[in-house]
Amino acid sequence: MVNDAYFFLREFWNRQPYLMEVQNGGYWQFYNVYNLVGAMSRLLKNYGVEHDVLYIMPKYLGKESDLLFLDELSVGLHLKGSKEPIFITDLYTNSLPELIPYYFQGVEAYAVSMLESNSPVRKMKLPVTNFKSNTAISSQISFKPEDTKLTINSEFTITGLAKQEWDSIVINNSLVHKEFNLGEYEKFINDDGERKDIDSYQNFQEKLLVKFEDEDKKRVEKLENKLKNLFGLQDSKVTSFELVSSGRWLENKVMKFKINWETAEPIVNTGEISFLSIGKFMNQSVKEEVLEEERNLDVHFSSVNNLSHQITLIVPNEYKVKGLESLNTHFEDDFFQLNCVVESETINPTINLMQLVKLRHIPKSKWESVKSFFHACRSLNKKQVLIQANLQ
Repeated sequence: MVNDAYFFLREFWNRQPYLMEVQNGGYWQFYNVYNLVGAMSRLLKNYGVEHDVLYIMPKYLGKESDLLFLDELSVGLHLKGSKEPIFITDLYTNSLPELIPYYFQGVEAYAVSMLESNSPVRKMKLPVTNFKSNTAISSQISFKPEDTKLTINSEFTITGLAKQEWDSIVINNSLVHKEFNLGEYEKFINDDGERKDIDSYQNFQEKLLVKFEDEDKKRVEKLENKLKNLFGLQDSKVTSFELVSSGRWLENKVMKFKINWETAEPIVNTGEISFLSIGKFMNQSVKEEVLEEERNLDVHFSSVNNLSHQITLIVPNEYKVKGLESLNTHFEDDFFQLNCVVESETINPTINLMQLVKLRHIPKSKWESVKSFFHACRSLNKKQVLIQANLQ
C-alpha cells in the first residue's frame, strides 16, 4: 500500500504539466515532500497503520543540535515494513520510495508518532543504506586511419544514488509522459479540458508534441556537456541516443541507455602511426592547482560511487596497438581504489578502468591520501597507446 500510494502521488504531481486543465486548484507546481508526507500520513492514519513523521536536519546544515530555525528541517516518513523499516524522505520526478539521499543517511532525526495522542518527540537515527551506486560504461571505440575522429558506441548502466547525476539529463518530460500508467491512474488523474473543448484540446496536444521533440534535442546537448565534464573531451558529439530502461520503477531500478558519439580530441594521426590518449576515457581528475592547495575543511563526496569503463578498441586488421602494458595500474588505500587492467590477447584489446570512492566523508587530516588518489588518476589520464600499421 505504501509504495502504491507513493507512486500515485508522484505520478499525480508529474502528470499535471501535460493536462489542459490542471487539478488540485493549479497548486501542483508547489508539490513537494512536505505535501507527500502529509498526504501519506493521513492515508496511513485512516487505515490505522503505525508510522512516524520525521523532522530531519540535512548534513550540509549541521547536526540536529545546531538547529536554529524550523525552516532548516526537512520532513520524512517512517513505518515498519515486512522485512525492514521503510523511510520515505524524498520526492522528485524520478524518485523511489526506498532511496535515502546521502545528506540524510546516518542523521539523527526527531520522530513523532501519528497514532498516539500527545506523542512525545523522540530521536531516531536514519540508516546508512547499502544500495550500490555504480556507473558502469561499456564502450567500443572504432579507429579508422582515414578518419580524424573516433566513433564510439557506449552503453551506460547506472544504479543507486548515482542515477541522480543523470536524471536531469536522461529523463525528460517526454519520457515521463510516455511512462504514465494509464491503466493504473487514468481514472483518478484525467484531463477535464478534453471533455469541454475537443478542438482546443487537440491544439494543446499538438503543442505538447512540439515541446517533447524540442526536449529530445536538448537531451542530446545535455549528454554532450556531460561527456565533456566526465572525460574532459570538449569536442564530444552525440549522434544517437537509445533509452533501454529509465530506472524510475521498483520493477526495474536500473537506468540503462546507449549512445553513439564522436570525438577527435584523443587521437593524433601522423600517417602510418597514430597516438591515442586512452586515459582520457576515464573520469577526468581534479585540477592540479586544487590539489596543491592546503585543505582546511573535510572532503565530502556525494555518495560511495564506483565508476567503471570497459573499453574495446576496434582497429583494422592491418594495424596493431602498442604500449598497452604501460596502462596497467593499481592504487588502493582505505578511501579509494583505482585499477586499469588490459586484456591484449586479441587484435581488438580490452581495457578495464575502475575508479572507486569508498567513503563519502574523508577528514581533512587525510588530505594527502586524497591528493595521492587524484595524482594517480591524473597520471592515468595522460597515458597513450600507439596504433601502427603492420609493415610487411
